[in-house]
Amino acid sequence: MFIEERHEKILQMLKDKKRVEVQELSELFEVSEDTIRRDLRIMEQKGTVHRTYGGAILPDKVNSYENF
Repeated sequence: MFIEERHEKILQMLKDKKRVEVQELSELFEVSEDTIRRDLRIMEQKGTVHRTYGGAILPDKVNSYENF
């Protein structure tokens, strides 16, 4: 699977589930956790996700959590 395909699938999962975890993605895509962390870092630099401890959420969810 190409990196772009993995990023698209991660985004789709985020839209469906609202959050994803590194370990879950690593097992699903059969790649190392380091690869997933790298993917999430790239995606965060592009502004498509916001990394959290152990995973990621959509950027628009960050503002919702900050209001608590």
